[in-house]
Amino acid sequence: MSFYQSVHKYYDEMFPLNKQQVTFVKDELAGGVHLLDIGCGTGSLSHALSNEGYNVDAIDLDESMIEEARKKSEAENPRFRTANMLEISSDFNFEQFDGVICFGNTLVHLTENALIEHFMNSVFTILKPGGKFMLQILNYESILKKRLKNLPLIENNNIRFERLYEYPDSGLINFKTNLTIKQSGEVIHNEVLLNPVGKTEIENMLNETGFSNIQLFGNFKRDKLSDESLPLVIRCEK
Repeated sequence: MSFYQSVHKYYDEMFPLNKQQVTFVKDELAGGVHLLDIGCGTGSLSHALSNEGYNVDAIDLDESMIEEARKKSEAENPRFRTANMLEISSDFNFEQFDGVICFGNTLVHLTENALIEHFMNSVFTILKPGGKFMLQILNYESILKKRLKNLPLIENNNIRFERLYEYPDSGLINFKTNLTIKQSGEVIHNEVLLNPVGKTEIENMLNETGFSNIQLFGNFKRDKLSDESLPLVIRCEK
């Protein structure tokens, strides 16, 4: 069972809607335009953007996440589907979208840089001229420099979510998690390999793909990126 299949019932408690993400998108693109949300999870951001007047398509690789997203509303917008981020150029039309969003550290599940380059080219293909690409991962240049052993603990009355990092010789990060369900005492263990691609590599790939006006931030409030920034937020244009 995949990580997301095992935790989908608790995902919204682990990662509730970040309203700063909504504001970030609104500052980039006016309501009413057509957006694609890649790695949408349980759809909280997609639903919030739909409520703001955006026309939203949303995809995730995990069917259980898409099922949870569809439960939140029976409205026709947003439109959720199970799909692979590497296949968006065949799943959607040429220059179909005004904006593409890929938040939540989704990108680093592509464990080879060649796959990231393919993905970026696909995003470029489905964006209209002048369209915006908005991306968020973690600041892996800083993480690797510090050799962080764990990310901040996520805990509330119902769950405790521990996130641990190991650094094998492969150059990837072994991401290990422990989700404790407090009422039952159940502990769900998972681990997955992540590609710790850094800001310099990403900026180079975006430039080579043809994106322009690339800006990097340390969070969704658009604070300056620094070694102390855990998030890495990027916006650019076709």
